[in-house]
Amino acid sequence: MAFNIHQVFLAGAIILATMSTSQLLAQTETKMCVKRGNQRGWVSRVISEHMWDFRVISDTNPTCTMHYEVYRQHLDNFATWSIQMLDASELVPSGILAGDTHKLGNFEECLKTRVPPELGFSAQYCLPVFNYIPSNFSTGAFASQDEWAKPVWSRIMINNRTKAPRDRFSLAFCIPSSCSHVDLQASLQSFFNDPMRQKAYDFKVDVHSLQCTTSDSPTQSTGGLIFKYLMIAMILLVLFCTLADLLLATFQKKNGSSKISSDNVTGARRWISPFSILRNLPQLFATTSSPDDYKMLHGIKAVLMLFVVIAHISSIRMLGRAAIVNWDYVEDLLARPNPLFSAAPLLPDFFYCISGFLMCLSTMKRLNAGKFNFWTHIINKLFRVFPPYFFFLAATIFILPSLGTGPFWKSFIEPEVEFCRKNWLLNIMFVNNYVLPGEWCFPHTYFLAADMHFFMVGTIIVYLCWRWNSYKGAVLGLATFLSFFMPFLAVYLNDYDGVLNFDYKSMTTIRRHQYFMMVYMKSHTRCGGYMIGIIGGFSLLTLQKRGYCFSKVGRCHTIGMDH
Repeated sequence: MAFNIHQVFLAGAIILATMSTSQLLAQTETKMCVKRGNQRGWVSRVISEHMWDFRVISDTNPTCTMHYEVYRQHLDNFATWSIQMLDASELVPSGILAGDTHKLGNFEECLKTRVPPELGFSAQYCLPVFNYIPSNFSTGAFASQDEWAKPVWSRIMINNRTKAPRDRFSLAFCIPSSCSHVDLQASLQSFFNDPMRQKAYDFKVDVHSLQCTTSDSPTQSTGGLIFKYLMIAMILLVLFCTLADLLLATFQKKNGSSKISSDNVTGARRWISPFSILRNLPQLFATTSSPDDYKMLHGIKAVLMLFVVIAHISSIRMLGRAAIVNWDYVEDLLARPNPLFSAAPLLPDFFYCISGFLMCLSTMKRLNAGKFNFWTHIINKLFRVFPPYFFFLAATIFILPSLGTGPFWKSFIEPEVEFCRKNWLLNIMFVNNYVLPGEWCFPHTYFLAADMHFFMVGTIIVYLCWRWNSYKGAVLGLATFLSFFMPFLAVYLNDYDGVLNFDYKSMTTIRRHQYFMMVYMKSHTRCGGYMIGIIGGFSLLTLQKRGYCFSKVGRCHTIGMDH
């Protein structure tokens, strides 16, 4: 048979190309340590292939085992309630590499499932955490490769404080309420242990009691009932006094007086007026004007409070308590230089500065008038702080747990509330930023403790400057030097970061974060802003004493020069 020369060359080219491709694939398989069929070992596939055979089996809780079998039997019969429980679950992980590690299913759908009463259980929502890492894997051999050519484990096991972990994921399970979190954890660990080990995974399941929720209303504590009835009594008292005050005001109007005023109130009205909305609401919204009222500070505080709220919302989302679908976007956002994130930890210092400024002016006014008493000064401060602070602590301990619900609600709120139950006295004594670090009642409450410390020490500094005016510069200079030297010394000796980093690791380990506990929340390392405020107060008093006045034109000129 005769062959065309073109056919011969074409056949040779095909053979060479096939050999080259085979050699390339063989080299790639050798280099990347990939075997045929190894794609079946990806964690999502292992979970999905075995999940449909999963059963909750408990040796210590036979009721749980029986109820789960009943649930499985009704699934085979397509009973609506059982299908709804299955539909509310999310049993296959996906989006792991993007950081979408919380598969929440449908929380409300699960808890609203109406299981027939004769079966003896209700629906329960649980969110176990699956931890996995490949056995005997090292990223060092692939350090020089392109990121997208490396094995996926080099991305999952990356140790970077700005990155959310990819070596774990949560799956939603809607199971019978008779099964405890221990039953679910033991069953998942036992069921998936062998399949995961066969695919060379080290595997662990964690289920905390706070990660399981039922539709049953939690029983309210005695303290919660007392707080609730006290609030109801106070509301009724305010309504009663307002109504009584309105009737008395109407009677007063018939007698020729049409103005509702708290001046010259006598008799029973003296006790009624403090609880009357008619008399307190106008005072609440009244805008007073006096030479000692620095109105621009109100605007500054309003803007700063807005930034504080934004910063706290962002930090809560970073605590891993929000099911963010695309963590890559958040990580890229935090990796870029951003003034909002960089300046957020410094926002409290502006409030400290304003507090020091106002404290200096008010204290000097009383000292110059001869009406100053240190203990009265402190007690007045406590009377202003204690009522809202007591209400905050009581509402946190007794009311907050019942204000919401959701997949993360119990696991996020209950630990915080438990710290408040145990250590609320430390907050009342204003030592929560020093005693039992890491166990404080809400991290942000350090601000009040530090502010109270600054107020007492700052008052003494102002008094010393007033009493020995000729040494005022030395006193302020020494106090300011110490206020900036102490944080420098703490950071230098302990090799801390200079500021509180706004990244994933810092926010998720805030109760164990050394810089936050030993520098950021300590009064002696945060007093710099307060001292600047005191110096500003003395500077203003000096300018006023010399008769210096800032004109509007001068202020505008100064602002224009600054920009």
